[in-house]
Amino acid sequence: MAAADVAAASTRTPTRLRLTLYAKGIIAFVALLAYVTIIGLYMAHEQGRLLYAHGELQQLHAESGLLTKVNAALTHFLVSLQTSLNPGTAEPRFSVDIQLDLAALTSKLPELQATFPEIASTVRRFERYLPGAGEEQERDRLIALRDSGLQFAEDLHKI
Repeated sequence: MAAADVAAASTRTPTRLRLTLYAKGIIAFVALLAYVTIIGLYMAHEQGRLLYAHGELQQLHAESGLLTKVNAALTHFLVSLQTSLNPGTAEPRFSVDIQLDLAALTSKLPELQATFPEIASTVRRFERYLPGAGEEQERDRLIALRDSGLQFAEDLHKI
């Protein structure tokens, strides 16, 4: 009989594992839960990357705006100063227009130095010629201020 049982067992097809509807529901629920968890983690990671990129873009926009304002104020100041130093002018003078341009420029210098510390030495060199530039008969000081401003503009363009 033993041989007959072995022969009968080898010809039988193995029975498949039969799962109940309840077990299949639990497996589907676990698979859905894993899928939702993976998607949630991926979305959180992508949201973090987007928030970081957004912060970087905001900082870049603020820095670009500051550089644009300083560059415009410096350029306007240098043009006004050069106009007053032209040989056609009887005596160069530190006019109200130049003072307004300079006030617009100097108000932005602390923020510029805080944002871009590498330009601090150029700003200090420029500020060194500011006191006394508005006094009468100070053509040499105005020329030195202009030259320092030109160097400042050159360094500003390197940023």
